[in-house]
Amino acid sequence: LLRRGKPAALRLAARYPGAPLLCDGLAQAAAWGVPPLRGPAFDDDLEAAFDEACGAAVPLPGGGRMTIHPTPALVAIDVDAGSAAGARSDALAALNAAAVAEAARQIRLRNLAGAILVDVAGLPAKKRAVLADPFAAALAGDPLAKLIGVTGLGLFEIQRARIHAPLHEVMAGPLPIGLAALRMAAREAAVRGGARLALRASPGVIGALRDLPGALEEYAAGAGFALVLRPDATTSGWMIEEAADGQ
Repeated sequence: LLRRGKPAALRLAARYPGAPLLCDGLAQAAAWGVPPLRGPAFDDDLEAAFDEACGAAVPLPGGGRMTIHPTPALVAIDVDAGSAAGARSDALAALNAAAVAEAARQIRLRNLAGAILVDVAGLPAKKRAVLADPFAAALAGDPLAKLIGVTGLGLFEIQRARIHAPLHEVMAGPLPIGLAALRMAAREAAVRGGARLALRASPGVIGALRDLPGALEEYAAGAGFALVLRPDATTSGWMIEEAADGQ
C-alpha cells in the first residue's frame, strides 16, 4: 500500500457535491470541515436500509422475488416469479422487466463486482434475449458494469470492475457488527438522558471495538460516560443493557 485513499464519505461527497455531508462526531466533523449534528447521523430507518442492502432477498412487484448470492467465483442473482408463476405472459413480462431494472440497481447499490450471472423467471432460454436491450439500458448509468451477453443456458452475464470492496464484504465480520451496536447505544443514550449503558456481545465484537482507535472514546464524549463492555461467548449477536453503577 503506497498511499491510503480518502474515506468513503469524502469520496461520495466529491462525487455528489450537491448532497449534504452529515457527521455526528465532533472530531470527525472538525476534520471534514462540516458542522456536527446535534443528534445521531444514523437513525433506525438508515440502519434498516443497511440490513436490507446486506440481505439476500429483494421483493419485486407482482409477488416476485430476487435472491442475491455472492460466491468466491461469481455473484448469482436469481429471479423467482413467486405468486406470479403461471400468470399470463404479459404479467410475467412485466415482472422480468422490473427484475432487470432492480438487478441493475442492486448491483450498483451493493457495489457487486466481478462476474455476475442473472437468471430471470419463467422464460425459455431462447426467448430471454428480448430482455438484453432493457438490461443494457438499465446498466448504462453504471460506468463500471457491462452486459456481456446471454449464455447458452439463458443467463445474463455481466462484468463489473472491482474498485472497492462490495457491501457484503464491508459489512461482514465483528467490527461492522460492533459499530452497529455502538451506534445503537449512542441513540439509546441520547433517548434515555444520562442512563449508563452496557454492550453485551461476543468477545470478537468487543475486541474489535477495543482495537479501533477512538471509537469508544468518541462514544463516551457524546454520551457523557463510558460504555460498559460485557464479553459473552454464549451470544452470537449483541444487546444494549442498563449498567448499574457502570458495572
